Amino acid sequence: MANLPTILRKRTLAAFLVATFLVDTAPLRAAPPDLTTIPMPVVDTSATYNLGSTGARGWIYENNNLLTSESRQILVTQVDPGSPAAGILAVNDVILGASGTAAAPVAFQADARKGLANAITAAEETANGGALKILRWRGGTTTTRTLALEVMGTYSATAPYDCPKSAKILQQAAAHVAANSEFGRYSAGGLALLASGNPACPRWPRRYHYRRRRHQQHLGRRVGRRHPDDAMDGRGHRC
Repeated sequence: MANLPTILRKRTLAAFLVATFLVDTAPLRAAPPDLTTIPMPVVDTSATYNLGSTGARGWIYENNNLLTSESRQILVTQVDPGSPAAGILAVNDVILGASGTAAAPVAFQADARKGLANAITAAEETANGGALKILRWRGGTTTTRTLALEVMGTYSATAPYDCPKSAKILQQAAAHVAANSEFGRYSAGGLALLASGNPACPRWPRRYHYRRRRHQQHLGRRVGRRHPDDAMDGRGHRC
């Protein structure tokens, strides 16, 4: 029987060969495409990004490490009706640049995802009035269009703590989850609402709390016993 060091060396060599094979055979991503010159069906848009408060989604190039640092364009893949982007952006538009200040937008010179995010943050400041200027390419023509975003203010130095803008974002996100989620036994939406710390505890999380207590009962928790995590609304009703 081979001694232990020999067995370990053989296993290490085998693991190294397998890892080398996997790395060598992994498909490399092509360089970032110029979205203004290629047919749109060529782009795999199965994975997209939420484009912040614009109400649109878009495809952004990712390298082999799934980073967007090499991207310089954003392909619009979805626009929500009634959103700031509605009527201004459309599917297959390409966002070439953005500005949230008085300056005119220029083409992204670095990560397009971060560039758009920074422009949105600037536009939402009170001083800039929510005006987000987009350098939009559509069908061979490049124009500057302006999206009217909601003025949210400025992030505090301690954001998300002690930050009115962060608190406003959380409040709006909770309201959206409450209006658009179904709360099952292991609902991520229900957990998010509980984590929001809303002291009013309105009707929408009660169904989730009820199902959670039923699950606790199924696990052997005594019926009627109030758990410390159970919440009360302003009228003394258990949620």
